[in-house]
Amino acid sequence: TYRNSNLDNQEEKRLKMPFLDFVFGNAYGVDAKEAEEKLRSKYPLLLHPEEKIELAFTDRGGKGRDKEYFTSHRILVKDGKGIGSKRKNYKSIPYEHITAFSIQTAGALLDGDSELAVWSTGIARHSFDVSSKNADIFAICQFLNMKISWGDAAGTQDFIESIPASILEKKKQTKAGNLIDILGDNAAQIHPAEVEDLFKTQYPVLLNDENVQIAFKSGRDTYCFTNRRILFVDVKGVVGKKIEFLSIPYTSIHGFSVQTAGALLDRDTEMKLHTNMLGMPYLSQDFRDGRADLFAVQKVLCNHILGEDRDILHDVDRLEGREDSKGGF
Repeated sequence: TYRNSNLDNQEEKRLKMPFLDFVFGNAYGVDAKEAEEKLRSKYPLLLHPEEKIELAFTDRGGKGRDKEYFTSHRILVKDGKGIGSKRKNYKSIPYEHITAFSIQTAGALLDGDSELAVWSTGIARHSFDVSSKNADIFAICQFLNMKISWGDAAGTQDFIESIPASILEKKKQTKAGNLIDILGDNAAQIHPAEVEDLFKTQYPVLLNDENVQIAFKSGRDTYCFTNRRILFVDVKGVVGKKIEFLSIPYTSIHGFSVQTAGALLDRDTEMKLHTNMLGMPYLSQDFRDGRADLFAVQKVLCNHILGEDRDILHDVDRLEGREDSKGGF
């Protein structure tokens, strides 16, 4: 009898994907309400009375023993240990202590899993894989966007020019100059409006009310400074299907430096960020000299990181008008 080959391929793919998700440990989304009922029934004191499970995942295509619960207060990780999973470990990562997080889209061919990774105070990196066929990694990103404490701007909000006229008026570089910049991973400044639109529509990583202030591009990778975070976008693989989006709140940056270009072949400027992220003490990025405004980077970092001194100096005028009768040395 005749069968449509396309239907056969779809059925074969449907049967294969759960098996691959089981083998590679990719998590499936499960009903959050049912997961909460089971957890409260088995361990009544594990959750706060007011705490709600809002997202829930089970590894190995929904058949595994390990769980990821996203509650109203924290990420709760259940790790089954030993034969029969008799011993269980429950790890809590409060949202207020998350210092950074990243999502990574699925790649090509058999690389069908997306990934979420979080850094937290005292925890270097926690990650788990989800099936790209079952879970929306960008929906998980938006969930975390609403839970993370981004912090308010700390300093005076000085005006930042998105792309200075001096850069727009520059002549195009030679092929040799472009090659040096590509090999050196030197980023050039680009229009922030285009980047903001891209990361709100095609790749919905940013919040609706979030604004990209300055942006840079190096090859396939993009870096941007918003009013809430620094976003590093790393395109991976030959076809560029796997993309990592690393979000670092300004509150996680505890120091920074900028470095101007040198002489001869030292044609790049540099930014270095010192963070409180365990396992990632600093991040650095080179910029094309003349194609990126280094001190605009300095200014946006100052705007968001340096607090203003508004404290009143008590008794500062207590000795006003008093004359020294000792006569000095």
